[in-house]
Amino acid sequence: MIRELQRLAQNKGGKVFFYAQLDKNTLSFSYRQTRFAAAALAREIEKRGIAKTGFVACNLFNGPEFVFLALAAAYGNFTLAVLNPRLSKDEQILRKIELENATKSGKVEVLTEEVIDRLLLEGMGISVSDLARLDGVIPAYPRALEILDYAEKHEDEFDPSRIGLVMFTSGTSGTPKATQLSWVNLIGSANAANAALTKPGRGVWQLVLPMCHIGGFQVMMRSLLNENVFVLYSRYQPTRVLNDALTYKVTHISVVDKILSDLIEHDNDKIISQYSCILLGGAALNDKTIRKALRAKAKVFASYGMTETSSMIACAPISRGFDGGLRLLPGYQTRIMRPDNKGVGLLHVMGPGIFKGYLNARASLSADGWFVTGDRAVVDRDGFLFVFERTEDLIISGGENIYPAEVREALLQVPGVSDACVFGTADETWGYRPVAFIQADYSSEAIAHDHEVLGLSEKDTGIHAATCAQEYARMIHKYLEPRMSHLHHPKHIMVVDAFPRTAIGKTDVQALKQLYDRRIDIKSVSLYRVKQPFKTPVKTSQRVVENRESFFVELQDWAGRTGIAECVSFATNWYLPETIEEDYAVVKERIASIIMDERYLHPREVSRSLATFPSLVAYPMAKAAVEPAFWDLYGKIVGKPLCELIGGDAARKTVSGGVVIGIMEDDATVAAVDRAVAAGYTRVKIKISPESALEKVQRIRKKYSELSIFLDANQSFTEEHLDILHKFDALDITCIEEPLDPKYVPIQGEMSLLERLSLLQETLQTPICLDESVVTAQDMEHAMSLTNLRCYAVKIAKFGGVQPALDFCAWARDEGIRVWMGGMFDTGVSKRLHAAFETLSWVDLSGDISDYHEYFEYDCAFPPLIMDKGSLHLNEEGYEAGLGCVLNKPYLEKCKLEVIHIVK
Repeated sequence: MIRELQRLAQNKGGKVFFYAQLDKNTLSFSYRQTRFAAAALAREIEKRGIAKTGFVACNLFNGPEFVFLALAAAYGNFTLAVLNPRLSKDEQILRKIELENATKSGKVEVLTEEVIDRLLLEGMGISVSDLARLDGVIPAYPRALEILDYAEKHEDEFDPSRIGLVMFTSGTSGTPKATQLSWVNLIGSANAANAALTKPGRGVWQLVLPMCHIGGFQVMMRSLLNENVFVLYSRYQPTRVLNDALTYKVTHISVVDKILSDLIEHDNDKIISQYSCILLGGAALNDKTIRKALRAKAKVFASYGMTETSSMIACAPISRGFDGGLRLLPGYQTRIMRPDNKGVGLLHVMGPGIFKGYLNARASLSADGWFVTGDRAVVDRDGFLFVFERTEDLIISGGENIYPAEVREALLQVPGVSDACVFGTADETWGYRPVAFIQADYSSEAIAHDHEVLGLSEKDTGIHAATCAQEYARMIHKYLEPRMSHLHHPKHIMVVDAFPRTAIGKTDVQALKQLYDRRIDIKSVSLYRVKQPFKTPVKTSQRVVENRESFFVELQDWAGRTGIAECVSFATNWYLPETIEEDYAVVKERIASIIMDERYLHPREVSRSLATFPSLVAYPMAKAAVEPAFWDLYGKIVGKPLCELIGGDAARKTVSGGVVIGIMEDDATVAAVDRAVAAGYTRVKIKISPESALEKVQRIRKKYSELSIFLDANQSFTEEHLDILHKFDALDITCIEEPLDPKYVPIQGEMSLLERLSLLQETLQTPICLDESVVTAQDMEHAMSLTNLRCYAVKIAKFGGVQPALDFCAWARDEGIRVWMGGMFDTGVSKRLHAAFETLSWVDLSGDISDYHEYFEYDCAFPPLIMDKGSLHLNEEGYEAGLGCVLNKPYLEKCKLEVIHIVK
């Protein structure tokens, strides 16, 4: 490269290499002057030992000093690390530390414009501005000969394979990555661009992009290697740029969307159409700007590239009907890895401009040397490259630039928010919209403290203490509405307790983006209401049931994934106050709209969010008809079975089941137990009533001494039946479920059912198991206070969903209370949900999990729930994630009462 500068200085001597458009004046420098200044600067840096570590850093705006320093790096055989002067002081220090840590070479000097001007003055014996006044020549004095000798010596020794430039990128991890570019990379990239865009020795470039970015730096490189003039701007002013296009007969300019839009807006004299090439890059195309450019007859070229590729690797002229396809520059190759059925996959690139790796991070290179861009792309049959999903900090939404830092600043004014991270996400209407993650403490103490610090009140902000992330996010959305335009208002606000951090304490943006991609964002809710007959009417002590009416919920998320759940309430309120009719209406008219309006990062958040709506307090079973579907869906999102999501033993492939036998004649009951034992069950639950319970249970125990026997009285006994209840103690019964009639008034007088059960437990050895006696939260608190009641049948619907049931099971574990999973005459959907709980280490009793054909001819789930020797195989092949089944829709169609689809 500097050999090319040497040749041009000798052959074109005093001809202008570049013009520097400064705020107050214009300076011009010839090839000879540029060579002289660069060599003098390199010599002075060497004399002072500034580059003794092999690295020199700078934080320069565009100006002649930047050009001279870049070339001085080649003469002085050091690497120039470029810092962005627009960064804050702390950010620049961070990058300097990264550089020093990575090189392990001690302190790296950072040169400013003032320092470089002083070094040039001392090195050349003349200032930069005075050099420009010499009309293309260099000063004639002895020192000049020394500088020229230095230049010639180092031109002969120039090694283009050396790392010439380090540019920092804000990598997706949030850590600034120091990209190493050799002179071979920079030269190869510039030559490839010249071959595609210009003819040798022709054209004039305008350099308006910052040289601290690769797109700006390469304009200088292209101009040098193509022997054409460039015009350098210290500050971008659209009117001045357009006027200079006429003055200097400019042919080429490299821009980003904002600059192109400004030029079109200020082009009153229709100058923009005179450019031969307006090279557009930096982000995905803005259709609005492109339409304006085409109307203005601007010759715009779309491009694709990045710092790691030494700027662009592909481009194409944009005309009407442009579909985004780009042609690779000479010398570049691409390959698409892991393509989908449309051919879109991960883009790998190889070519002359591909970087040599990061100083401070592992290079994104494949084992065979291809650069892994991180972008998704496809190459069509004609060789055109189509790139998708560019990762950019700047969010372009509806043709407008949204700066994440501005949105973040507004969010940091919200009481409770301690940090915020904003990035773009695809949007069908606007192209992209901002999404915000906030780190917050929404406790009453934190909110009050922040209000005091900000000098505001709750009335001013509308922000108060919240009980969950979604409630807090709802408040923030309301807070922002009058304070921020819809365009800048984040599409979604995700609240977390703490951000993931890198080793140096920076927000791990990549981790947040991955978290966002795993979000639960519901787009539709489908309800399948059905009525299916029992194979044989089921008799309990309370009633005979011939049909099972229920409904199923199917959620579909933003990516088309689904999760399912089953409502297990009954047609009448004989078991709990809720009925299927009420729950169906609540889900359809209230819960569906709530869950489609909110986003969740984990299914555990759903029940906490629903708990913030007072109108839902009385409907735990309605909430439980929906909440488990989130767990099934999330399992599919993350590729994990439900048992693993809830903290169970993921390696456990089977759980033991248990048959439930309704009230029937003694011989029929014994025969049913015989069939269960023959099928491999080691546990049975027998429905009983006072009239016939003792004799049949005695017969069963005598026949099967090792069988685990549960009894379910369904509240059919009273204190008048104590003699029968006491006789069960001799039969080694695992537990007796709900023995006492709540309507009966014992001889001791009025007392609560739970107190009666506690008194009974004092006289019984057989554990009493609670179920129907616990209806409300107050009932649960009361039961938990009665320490001798130490067995519970857990029915997830009663608790309002998976997470509340998990919370209760964790309490039971800590208190040493035994729990087992109950049944509700349910299908394979609900039974699989309960089966997952049996993988929890402290759920050590088999539950009411049995074949679907114990009750029904067909299962509403597919695959149907079938037991194998008394055990259920969890998550069979093909259904490894989530609940382990889908809805059997052909069967649902046959027994449906109603099917509705609610779409956001």
